[in-house]
Parts: sequence; C-alpha cells; structure tokens
Amino acid sequence: MGGFYMVKVEKTPIPGLFVVDLYSFEDHRGSFMEKFSQKDLISEIKHVFGEDSDEYKAVKDFNVVQNNVSKNNKGVIRGLHAEPWNKYIYIVSGAAYGAWVDLRSGNSRVVYFHDLTEGNAVFVPEGVANGFQSLEEDTQYSYLVDGVWSDSDRNKYSYVNLKDLQLGIRWPLGIDDGLISEADKKHPFLGQNN
Repeated sequence: MGGFYMVKVEKTPIPGLFVVDLYSFEDHRGSFMEKFSQKDLISEIKHVFGEDSDEYKAVKDFNVVQNNVSKNNKGVIRGLHAEPWNKYIYIVSGAAYGAWVDLRSGNSRVVYFHDLTEGNAVFVPEGVANGFQSLEEDTQYSYLVDGVWSDSDRNKYSYVNLKDLQLGIRWPLGIDDGLISEADKKHPFLGQNN
C-alpha cells in the first residue's frame, strides 16, 4: 500500500519528537489506514529533516521489538515516563491528549502537548517523558518500541509527576486520583531526584 502512508510530518519544539499525520483511504466498504511503514517514514523524514538529521538516524535505526496497546477509560491519565528507547505511538480507537517532557540531560525541560486521534501518530525519542489522558471511553493507545520494559530496571528510567505545576499541563478532563496508577502518583516533581 505504499503511497497511502503519510500526509506530512510536523516538527515540534522537542528535538527528535515529531507528529505524523496519517492518510486514510475510504470507499463504500469502509476505510484503510497504514499506521506505520518504516520505509515511507524514512522517506518523509529525509524530506522534512534531512538525511543528516538525528530524526532520520533514529527512524532508520528504529528496530521494533514490541507492540503494546492499553485500553483506557475516559479520563485515565498515564505517564509521564521516559525510558531509554524510542516509541512510535498512535491511537487505535478513541482520542487522547498527549503530553511530552524532554528529560534528557542538557535540555531545558521543554514541554509539548498535542491532541491524539486515529489520524495521527507521534515519534518519541528515548529520554523524552511520554504521557496522555484518554478523552473517550475505551480509548486504545498503542506504541511500538525498540526496547523492552523491565521491572528490575525500573529505577534506571526517568519519570516526572503528572501534577507538576512547572510543566504547565492542563489535563483537559482534570486530574482524578482514581484514574491514575499508584506508581504514577509517586513520580518525582522537576527538581527532585529523577
């Protein structure tokens, strides 16, 4: 189905993080959407960022080892987690509000927000904290990763608290503690040891 993949790639203020607007083919039977094609993504990244860019290298070297899907009740907030691998995230069904914080050393803790729908995806580079709030009941949030989470390595990952006012995140449906995991509630605020 080459040629039906992407409409465009949008740069963001966080280096290496970009939004992918996806193309949907529709006819009398329904619709078809290619959520990820590494070949087509590499071609588009080369066009937008250039062959010498970090984005081009990251996507070219993106070796997917696992695909995860979470099904979320309306209002659920997950994150903000920054593991040492890249993620390609997209919505299978429903909608979400995405938030990302650059936690890599030497960066200025840039924060970026974007609405996530079935028609877009986001490439999240390693070291950038990823979080979202489900805006619809049964929102299915999927992410392809090039590394595998390990409970024994949990203390090596970086986190930031969803309620940290320094981030300026205005969760659209508010923050209900009952819709956040106990682990996510305990993440450090900026300035605390991460």
